Formats: sequence, structure tokens, C-alpha cells
Amino acid sequence: ETDPDLDQEPERTWRATGSGRRAPAIAVGRIVHAAIQRSALPGSAGYERFIENEAFRAGLVDMRQRQAAIEESSELLGRLAAHKLWGEVRAAEGAQHEIPFTTSDPQGQVQSGQIDLLWRAPEGWKLVDFKSDRLRDEAELQAAVEEHAHQVERYMRCAASLLGEKPVGLLCFLDAVGEVRLVEV
Repeated sequence: ETDPDLDQEPERTWRATGSGRRAPAIAVGRIVHAAIQRSALPGSAGYERFIENEAFRAGLVDMRQRQAAIEESSELLGRLAAHKLWGEVRAAEGAQHEIPFTTSDPQGQVQSGQIDLLWRAPEGWKLVDFKSDRLRDEAELQAAVEEHAHQVERYMRCAASLLGEKPVGLLCFLDAVGEVRLVEV
């Protein structure tokens, strides 16, 4: 099984023509993940240039869509920057971003994916999978947890086999009812 986050390719219609006012969610997700990977959050040196370049890299040629993506991404990244999780990650030595892996599941099926973030905290290893989906209420949050928990569990199994200990797995929703919500898996 391949990580669904890695398989989603933006549709060419919006990449080529960009006619909507809202940026496609997949583009915002790519921009947010790239910024987290490089610790490029609002207020950091070169942030504005970086986020603009990432919007172009996401295929947003229409100025309105690009600006909408930059605004939405900046809002999500600003929430993360203000959250205690980001302080913990920044304090950790050797935090690793976007770690690709290939492994076999218990049935021998090859699985691959990419762990968004892994670090050693004082109490042990932690890994986080970031989600930028807009979740409007608790029911949508619960549905998203159910949808993505298996993915984090797979990441935890892989990390445990390499680290020799099971990490704490977290889903980090950057827009759950307008705030960052962490859910331990």
C-alpha cells in the first residue's frame, strides 16, 4: 500500500488555467508540508519569498489562487508556530522531516510512505503526521481521525522496527474547528 498523501497529484485543469478563487486543498497541503519540512513558518527569515515560491511550485499560476493559497497556508502555519508542539519540536535535537520508508506489513505486503516528522523527546520518540484539511466540527474531526489513524499506526510500526522502541504517534490537524488539534493514535 502506498501512502495516499504521496499519490495525490494536482489536476492539470487548475494548474494550467487556475480559474477559482479558492486554492485547491492539495496545493495548500503541499505548501504547508514544504514549509514545515524546512521550518519556514511566519516570522522566519525569508518566509514570504519561500511561501510564494512554494505556491508556484504547487502549480498555482493564477494570481488569485496563489494569493489565496499563501493566505490559507500562512494561517495554518501561524497556528502551528504558536502551538506548544512546535516549541517542543524546535527544542529537540535532530528532528527529522519527511522520512521516506518501505517496509512489509505482517502479511508480507510491501508498504511505503513518508513520515512527516520524527524526533526524540525526553520521554521517548514521537512522530507526527500533519493534516491541513478544514474540519468544521467535532464529527468531521472524528471522521478524519478514523480515516488517518491507520496511516499513523503504519508509520509507528515502521519507526519501531528501526528505532527498537515504539514512538508515540500523533495526528496534527492544523484546521480543526479553527485551531490546531493533536490526537494521539
